[in-house]
Amino acid sequence: MKCADIPLPELVRGDLPEDMASLVRAHLASCSRCRERARIMAVLEVSETARVTSTRRRVRPLAVAASVILAGILILLLRHLEVGQTSPNLAASWATDEAYPYVGLTVRSSENGSDQERSQAFSAYQHGEYAAAAKDLMRLESDPEVTFYLGVSLYLSGETEAASHYLSEAAQTEGWQEPARWYLANALLRDGQVSAARQTLTELTGEHGEFQRQAGELLQKLATVSDRSP
Repeated sequence: MKCADIPLPELVRGDLPEDMASLVRAHLASCSRCRERARIMAVLEVSETARVTSTRRRVRPLAVAASVILAGILILLLRHLEVGQTSPNLAASWATDEAYPYVGLTVRSSENGSDQERSQAFSAYQHGEYAAAAKDLMRLESDPEVTFYLGVSLYLSGETEAASHYLSEAAQTEGWQEPARWYLANALLRDGQVSAARQTLTELTGEHGEFQRQAGELLQKLATVSDRSP
């Protein structure tokens, strides 16, 4: 959701259906600017409701009380987010949305049918069509490159459990260990498997590779997060 589209007043008043309210709360968890705007609105709502209560005590007393309670709960939620007491569901939003770049290792002949299929699969990947790329990659003969990009495509299309399988396999292959571990850690995080993600990230921080810094930063953010309750 874009900041300009966030219905903060409706959230504060309790007018949003639960599915939309969940989306807004998820946005607030990762956007400090909107979180501050919501906090101010909630404080103002409590103040305004208290003023109305003092001057019009006989008008909709239950609605007024409910509004105060709702705004108070929102303030507590925002404070909870600010101090970093993070749930696995929120921590999952920290997982990367960036695709690993693809650079073809060889120029392949367009006359070969399998080469055409491979070209089609990686073209879909490069255009951000990850579900289509995963479908095409599954048809190809397996090799380390296909296995890795299949795992990443599945991850980016939301199939995190299947992605973990292929990324675990790619992580055992020379030349793909580091990027495969990085995406594997993110897939585990999306699944709420924080301990397993943390272990994989710790392994990456011990290596002087391209993902050492990112792994360290994500590991710090996960310091107070536990696995999702079953």
